[in-house]
Amino acid sequence: MPLLTQTKINYKNLKNIHFLIVGYLIFIILPITLPEIFTNLLMPESILYKLFNKRTINSFFQITLILLYIFKLTSKNEKLYLDGFIKTILILFIYSFILNLFTNNFNLKGLITFPGEKAYYVLYFLNISNFIIIFNEMISNFNLIKICKNIIISSSFVISILFFFSLLLGHPISILGITDNYYDQNGFINMLYSRFTFLNWNQNEICLLFNFAIAFHIGNFLENKSIPFYKIFINMIISLAIINGIILTGGRMGLITLFFCLIFSLLHVIKTKFLITQNITQLLFLISVTIARIKLIANTAVVRFQVNENLIQLGGKYPKWSEATDYVSKAPFLGKGVINYFDMSNSALPENIFVETFVVTGIIGLILLAILILFFTKNNLIQFINYKKLDNFLILICLSGAIISLNVIYLKAFWFVLAICNAGNKSNYKSDEISIVN
Repeated sequence: MPLLTQTKINYKNLKNIHFLIVGYLIFIILPITLPEIFTNLLMPESILYKLFNKRTINSFFQITLILLYIFKLTSKNEKLYLDGFIKTILILFIYSFILNLFTNNFNLKGLITFPGEKAYYVLYFLNISNFIIIFNEMISNFNLIKICKNIIISSSFVISILFFFSLLLGHPISILGITDNYYDQNGFINMLYSRFTFLNWNQNEICLLFNFAIAFHIGNFLENKSIPFYKIFINMIISLAIINGIILTGGRMGLITLFFCLIFSLLHVIKTKFLITQNITQLLFLISVTIARIKLIANTAVVRFQVNENLIQLGGKYPKWSEATDYVSKAPFLGKGVINYFDMSNSALPENIFVETFVVTGIIGLILLAILILFFTKNNLIQFINYKKLDNFLILICLSGAIISLNVIYLKAFWFVLAICNAGNKSNYKSDEISIVN
């Protein structure tokens, strides 16, 4: 089926840890907290409620995955593979932590528990650890990459369909987790201002999930051989549903990323001439319908891309960036540290990995960040040039949009797809550096 990756998947080769990884991904997409499941069992005043409040199920998968992998490495004497990209991430993390520990008068407890529920370095460490584990398991079994891509595509399709039916019904299908802040405040859906989301997702973050899904899906169907019309039709239905989901979230960066992916895919097909008539027809159809959907049917893009103060300030992001850079300009070499930044801003992180790194670690951290981005971009370019693998390059576009518009340090979906993409760079060639003991 076009919904899933065409290549056959051998589920027999999956290990227990692979099922744990799949479960982790499923509960990233379904960010349910324990109190939401055991509503009648956990009273708000109970100790268990306070312990598990706002803790999602995927957090328990995350920690279990780390503990299980530590046991696997120690008991079976397996080796952990770290490529240049991962090593640079670890260097940046360690440098950032030690530097901030020094600027915080070596108050280790204060640093790892700050700021409150979203303890910066704890979440940073957990996401990096899971990224490394998932990457290592994926390069040992490439079937896992295909399964995870399929889950992202299919779940995004289902959520987008729920968005569509919420629009038709005139109210969010709240029983299935669909919400809209405008509806909650006014009691009705306004197609110019309503922005749908799902469960505990932020609108911009679930928009990124849809971007990942459309990138994987386009990469899938453009690499297929000539297929029957009914499969092309299903491809288009899935694509249009996810694209409509992107529009209904109201994410500016999501729409920009979408058009970059579509245009780049079109240029790629023209250059490679692979099934040029079939693929160009599909892409031109998607581009045309997307433009028609935005132009002819009322949607938030009409308002959110109007040239006004909100657009000029990038939805409030630019003032945050400006405030952060002005603040760190007093100590540009080493930065001001994460605790000082939160004390100064009284708000969340600046939603830009470059500004965040500059604030937390200064120019040295920015140099390390530039090196790891170059590593990652180079690997994807090699994969794209040598093997004509489109989906990884489309994911690179999505990841690039994310790092300049979201707090990706906290975003588990970002790190999971980063692992897929980095492992995908190994799928068409065997590196002499990799040594996996099964």
